[in-house]
Amino acid sequence: MIKIQLPKIDNFKTEYYNLIQPLVLERLRLLKISLSHLNDPDTVDDDDIGEVKTITKNIVDTMVKPKTPKSSFNKAVYKQKIRTYQTDAKEVIDVDFSKLIELTDYILDIGNDSLKTLIIGEPNLIKGFHDDLFASFDITERVSKDVMYEAFSYNFLGDEVKDFFYKKDISDYCSYCNISKAKHTNNPLTGKVVDQYHLDHFFSQVDHPMLAVSLFNLVPSDYVCNSANKGKLLFSDIFHLNPYISGFSRDLVFEPIFDEKEEIVALDLKIKCPRDSERWKQFIGDQDLRDLAPEHGNVNVFQLFGKYNDENILWQVNKLYKTYKRAARNDRSLHELLEMLEDGQDDRYENIKNWYEDAVRTRFHENEFGKLAFSKLNRDLLDHAFAIYSEKLGEEIVELLLSSYLPEKGGQ
Repeated sequence: MIKIQLPKIDNFKTEYYNLIQPLVLERLRLLKISLSHLNDPDTVDDDDIGEVKTITKNIVDTMVKPKTPKSSFNKAVYKQKIRTYQTDAKEVIDVDFSKLIELTDYILDIGNDSLKTLIIGEPNLIKGFHDDLFASFDITERVSKDVMYEAFSYNFLGDEVKDFFYKKDISDYCSYCNISKAKHTNNPLTGKVVDQYHLDHFFSQVDHPMLAVSLFNLVPSDYVCNSANKGKLLFSDIFHLNPYISGFSRDLVFEPIFDEKEEIVALDLKIKCPRDSERWKQFIGDQDLRDLAPEHGNVNVFQLFGKYNDENILWQVNKLYKTYKRAARNDRSLHELLEMLEDGQDDRYENIKNWYEDAVRTRFHENEFGKLAFSKLNRDLLDHAFAIYSEKLGEEIVELLLSSYLPEKGGQ
């Protein structure tokens, strides 16, 4: 998995907040009016009905079964229906509207920064903040949480959100698998969509409705990872790695498995971090072996072992690894590659980087892995080959390769 790297992150957050905040504020305002109507029908103002009747119907439909007809809350019958919506219902779930009004008022108060946190809060903090908000106002029932979704509805605000992400072109390939495209492009002549990716809600909209349009809860991904693999699984900070916080980096690497003819027959996903660490759980869950907890750990959820052990990928990997081996064993070529130039030691590093990107056509630096498919796989195999096969220059090569993972060189 690849960490999402946002360029000029402060500007990025500000731009997103300035776009989304007014839209959510307006939805919160309408939600409060609807809640006030349901809490006390005597507060209904005829001038408000037109803009809130749909939200009011949506709220009622979360509380009663069967759902009310589409025309139930039209202006002519709105007041009457507010008073009688429970009359013909076969099932009614009580909701404490006063609590929801208090929470809505609190979020509407810009002075406490709660809305700002919900929209652009840091990825490691937003879930806890969201849960604390519900706890502070004693919002525990599922139906009450569903009501709050009306203000943050991805169904209503999704077009603006997706348009923002698509224009920013955050990552060209899926952050979860680094195999499939996660890039939105239109035909410049017709405007028709050529490629379009998904935005996965890392924390479910069902359990965390007020994070439905949170910047760091929206992960560019492909269809398979988002729908077929993750589906309706509920992600957590404990058992799943958030690509806005970290990628696999050097804590999980691809290692080739060879047969007796030195052909690569499989790729292992080697975990380098301690067994009892938090990252281990985020990789494969609280287990020693892969696939024992398929709902826990990103390796399991996104079926990365199976995806990367496809026979076509293994064929390409064998060709690539042989290129690495030839380069690592050819001391003369390496001397020429690493030969000191006028600018000093840094040129040796740049020469390795340029040779790699020209030969392999994927990115050398970790912060650019999302730009091309298989970037992490190809880079892990390079590190592996040079560590094993480069002899006289092995130590220097390995040192140069490892230095690229330092933050100042483009690492996480």
